[in-house]
Amino acid sequence: MAVQEHHVHITPLATYFKVFGGLLVLTILTVVVSRLGLEPTTSIIVAMAVASVKAFLVAAWFMHLKYDTKFNVLAFGSAIWFAGLFFIFTCFDLGSRDSILAIQGHDVARMDAALALMPEAGAADAGHEAPAPEAAAVVADEEAVADAGEAAPAASDFDAAGAYGMCAACHGAEGDGQGPAGAALTPPARDFTDAAWWDSVSDEKVASVIKDGGAANGLSPLMAGYGAQWNDDEIAALVEYLKTFKK
Repeated sequence: MAVQEHHVHITPLATYFKVFGGLLVLTILTVVVSRLGLEPTTSIIVAMAVASVKAFLVAAWFMHLKYDTKFNVLAFGSAIWFAGLFFIFTCFDLGSRDSILAIQGHDVARMDAALALMPEAGAADAGHEAPAPEAAAVVADEEAVADAGEAAPAASDFDAAGAYGMCAACHGAEGDGQGPAGAALTPPARDFTDAAWWDSVSDEKVASVIKDGGAANGLSPLMAGYGAQWNDDEIAALVEYLKTFKK
């Protein structure tokens, strides 16, 4: 019976020293880049590129994947790929948090501006004499009788600006379609600052995209529908909020 021979590759010691030297150079490069004062995005890209090269050197020579079977190489590469996907989507979440904070700050600023106008309104009414309690009671009774047949509208606590935080990851804090996750959409994320687009589309169409998602409206299937989360009135309120981005 024939015996199958198994050949073991022996890497020369000089090769290990060369790879080790390359790792040291790349480590020094990482430290130097971190002190150049580059923009955060550029620093991250350079750091990840250097780290990827170092990981390749370690896996190829120290882990002997360069001389291993293709199946083991595929298994190892697949594990790295799927782990990378988890990190990428986590980065999308982290990247959108600043956008949400910016949106909340925008709303706070608008609220502060509205509150700043309230003293002026009070000063304008300061010269008017307040009605006597008896007269005020009569007026209140008359208004109650007049409105008796009409149901008071229910007050909605839906926060359209806060809800937009779920959209900001793709559409951007300013609604310009430049969110960190928008590049993954095909077609790209909508630019809500485009006045010409708003003139060409109906509120019902925008509401349909929000409610049913992108795939149901011929847009990117990555955009989920929120019909199960928000009712029609809340979606309509969100559409009105989106219009505030229009320039």
